[in-house]
Amino acid sequence: MYFDLKIYNDAIEIFHKSIALYKNLNPTATYAYSYYYLGICYVAKSNFVDAKTCFDQTQSIFDELKITDTAEILTLQRGIISKSIGNSEEASTIFKTIIAKPDSPVILNAKAEALCQIGTIEATKDRYNLALNYLNKALQLN
Repeated sequence: MYFDLKIYNDAIEIFHKSIALYKNLNPTATYAYSYYYLGICYVAKSNFVDAKTCFDQTQSIFDELKITDTAEILTLQRGIISKSIGNSEEASTIFKTIIAKPDSPVILNAKAEALCQIGTIEATKDRYNLALNYLNKALQLN
């Protein structure tokens, strides 16, 4: 609830409590997603070091559970972090790996967001026609 309302400090506290409870149990997808959403909160607060740690932990749990179809959500967040810290070339490369994936209903949201992110990167480079192309493709997926 706090996460959806963008009350990130409270959401962070709740996710930490949730993670503490799950640590004593066998790993589950819910445990992994607790780390994921905690990472999203940290991204929203521009705390990219802790966000990356959370996303790495999410990936570790996904790997342990052999969950492979995560719709590129972690790749997308890594691209957003790269873009946010000013590494737009790395971010573009990351986003382009997402949009190169075959279309499937599971990945469409990540692809749309990746296209939007590339569009905003291109706009900052004054490549407005290219930016519009990426943004229009993002709109078509939504």
